[in-house]
Amino acid sequence: MADDMIRNAIRWTKALRSLPKTIWFNFHYLPFKQAIKLPILLYKPKLLRCKGTITLKGKIEFGMVHLGFYIVPNYPNSGIVWNVRGDVVFDTYCIIGNDSVIDVGKSGCLTFGDNFVTSAAVKINCYKGITFGHHTGLSWGCSFLDTDFHQVKIDNPDGSVTTSKGYAPIAIGNYNWIAANTTVMKATKTPDYCIVGANSTLLKDYSHLPQKCFIVGNPAVLKKENIYVELQDDEMNYDD
Repeated sequence: MADDMIRNAIRWTKALRSLPKTIWFNFHYLPFKQAIKLPILLYKPKLLRCKGTITLKGKIEFGMVHLGFYIVPNYPNSGIVWNVRGDVVFDTYCIIGNDSVIDVGKSGCLTFGDNFVTSAAVKINCYKGITFGHHTGLSWGCSFLDTDFHQVKIDNPDGSVTTSKGYAPIAIGNYNWIAANTTVMKATKTPDYCIVGANSTLLKDYSHLPQKCFIVGNPAVLKKENIYVELQDDEMNYDD
């Protein structure tokens, strides 16, 4: 208990260094009655673009959104990169850890469900639409891209040329757990209570699969049913 209190005190002391940017960020994006409560806390932010909008849902409280705080030592204590021209929605509580990037294009809408948590090094490139369900968690090193950033052209036998759309929304279900170093590509959808195994690649609609399923692989496929993670009851006991 004492060690936890010391670590928390050190963390918040360091967070004071980012207080000027935290204050500016809240008042830049939020109505005065919300901003005065400092609901969004930043740690070592790199604010490349601060355009678009931020919408907070639920009861507005101090520190309901944490961005960039040092959580996992596997990655640099480098805070968070914010490069936003579109819309970002936080449905109450959200934690995004160190060495992460939030990149939203001017036509993009990025939505975090209630109690969204990611430990570190998440890279989100949202140029159309990415939605994370409620009570969903990500391990470190995950990437989400709803665009290819390029179009593919196909020469057809009749001499015509077909051009790919190159983008499609991503929808992650409620109570999902996505393990380390997973890449999620455009058009991906997952059911509720889905576990995604480490180092997987998701690139299609999996929402037809049953809830409480385990998918894994490159590309990911169904491996097991009737299995799920509860982040609220997930403490490991290494003394067994």
